[in-house]
Amino acid sequence: MSVLAQDFQYSQFYAAPLYINPAFTGLTEQHRIVANVRDQWPGLPNEYLSTSFSYDRWLDGINSGVGVITNGELSGNGRLWRAEIAPTYAYQAIIKEKFVFRPGLKVGFNTLGINKNRLIFNDELETGAVTTETKLRSSKVYLDVSTGFLAMYDNYWAGLSINHLNRPNQSLLENGNAPLPRKWSFHGGAKIPIQSPGEAKAAEKDITFAFEYKAQDKFDQLDIGGYFNTNPVVWGIWYRGLPLKSNKQGSINADAITVLFGIKRPEYSLGFSYDVTISRISVTNTVGSFELSYIREWTHKKKKRRKQFIIPCAKF
Repeated sequence: MSVLAQDFQYSQFYAAPLYINPAFTGLTEQHRIVANVRDQWPGLPNEYLSTSFSYDRWLDGINSGVGVITNGELSGNGRLWRAEIAPTYAYQAIIKEKFVFRPGLKVGFNTLGINKNRLIFNDELETGAVTTETKLRSSKVYLDVSTGFLAMYDNYWAGLSINHLNRPNQSLLENGNAPLPRKWSFHGGAKIPIQSPGEAKAAEKDITFAFEYKAQDKFDQLDIGGYFNTNPVVWGIWYRGLPLKSNKQGSINADAITVLFGIKRPEYSLGFSYDVTISRISVTNTVGSFELSYIREWTHKKKKRRKQFIIPCAKF
């Protein structure tokens, strides 16, 4: 028997910048912390939980951003878990006015594990004795390298990230081989200001469109949608799936409709989203998926923003 799965995902992908692409590192003149929590399909036993927490900042002297991100996930009856801590780096090159190119790098140190006490093996069912399974390890450590690129011009941005460049072996079996497939993510968007002429900046309003197409091994999916910022309230809606593509069983690639409500302030933003499941698994009463994001920015010194420091709409 074999099992296939993909990396965990966030519906609010635009609010998890260092997770989606290390090239977003330091895309602010201030200190920034980002927290993300996702509870997927809580209506099912042993649902999937994923969390991320990151810190990053801009270093003016070397035209670079530095940061660190931690990721955690827990899933399944055996409580399969993974913990990662990864430093990130991005260099910013200003090609010309309002056009920026940023390459980035992430090096993750991972621990993968499982609670063997919650697993039941064949010999336990047949004899009732304690299992004689000895080839399964409780945990393992591995290195995971990712890279990414980001291009920004005025109110538009596009990026590409490639995760698991070294294809680390995730097998928990002794002498097992389970290389992690590379994940490709192409993402971008645009921000359209809609405030009236002469309206104060404090009353700024805009509509932001964003998308992320991701592919890993034989699986791919598209998130596309947008949010309306009325300052300070934000509303949004997204669709996840590829409606023009079906699997071998003839089912349409449709996963969820995501609705978003948030608060956006100059110093912080808070978002809550809910996924309405529309795939075939919805018949099992998954109760959808819940997600919370929080971004906070601050600075220790009051200073004027440098004109040459460009922060277009890709800054979430």
